[in-house]
Amino acid sequence: MGPIFDTAGGITLLIMLGDAGSAFPEQLLGAVREAVAMDLVTLGLSLAGIQQVIVSTNRASFMERLATQPVQVIPDEQSEGFHFGRHLQRVLRAAGITGDQRVLYMGGGAAPLITQAKFQMLVDTLRDNPHALVTNNLYSSDFVGFTAGWLDEVEPPARDNDLAWKLAEMGKHEVLQPPRSAGTSFDIDTITDVLILKLCRDRLHPHTRTALDAVSLNTSMITKVLEVLKEPAKTLLLVGRVSADVWQTLRRRAACQVRVISEERGMRASGRLSRGEVRSLVGYYADTRGFAGLFEYLGQIADAVILDSRVLFAHLGHWPSDADRCYADLGQPAHIEDSVIRELIAAALEAPMPVAMGGHSLLSGGLLALLESMGL
Repeated sequence: MGPIFDTAGGITLLIMLGDAGSAFPEQLLGAVREAVAMDLVTLGLSLAGIQQVIVSTNRASFMERLATQPVQVIPDEQSEGFHFGRHLQRVLRAAGITGDQRVLYMGGGAAPLITQAKFQMLVDTLRDNPHALVTNNLYSSDFVGFTAGWLDEVEPPARDNDLAWKLAEMGKHEVLQPPRSAGTSFDIDTITDVLILKLCRDRLHPHTRTALDAVSLNTSMITKVLEVLKEPAKTLLLVGRVSADVWQTLRRRAACQVRVISEERGMRASGRLSRGEVRSLVGYYADTRGFAGLFEYLGQIADAVILDSRVLFAHLGHWPSDADRCYADLGQPAHIEDSVIRELIAAALEAPMPVAMGGHSLLSGGLLALLESMGL
């Protein structure tokens, strides 16, 4: 099907959303991401400068919801080994988006807390800087504004998080990144992100709020960690892919003391994860003392811990299935099939201090969202 809008001079908003697995937490994550994507569509249609909205998805329920919206839906091809970059090229060709036409790509779970005003500023920046690359994170992008023809000059990335970096490698374009905030930095990629979003209810857009109100979730572990942020005499420990920006933000906003063990930043982009080369200091301690010994020691140096479990999974050589990862984030070890990950999560629940575990977002955009929700 060809384009349904005249795209000359305007910006195309392109949203991609894949389907979810069959396990309950995967279905929950899929439903929340669909609601976030629906809110992005609604916001996008309201913005000046957005000429058309295109959605690429293989999720039947999402396509049904979009049937009454003035958007172009391009169903995903059914194939083994999904490759993001090649799929992106196919979608743009199918929509007739080529050459100098400007595109704002957003993943289906991107920017659930972005305001209409900030979204409009993003579109204005893309429009007013026709030769610039616009992204929230050059090294791990959730949204990217670019010119369609640029894709023909690079090797298409396998993952959407690498899109901005691949385009920037051309060395031809200025890179513009909006100021870091929960609105631009927070992305829904894991169940832990859903738990964080549950704690930000007052800032949610309608579809997302409705989806989260419909489900009961235990956010107590994250809430207990947040209480430590308010106490000058207590210490929070961050472990994993912690950036200097996040550390500095906590130093400015949190009342508590902050310890940081920053390790394995860029483990995906560098290929260390795929080559099995991830090494963690905290993981080494777990190797020698066991999981119970690890959390006992961490409890001696901190009153609460935020731990990037993906680094630990990779160090242990036990990368989980999607279902196991979701159940780990929910703190439900009884449902985890991998015995090592099940033991890790059970030990974390028995730790002498609250331990919040999740992916990179928990130590970046998710943490910013929690700080803002607390007024810090």
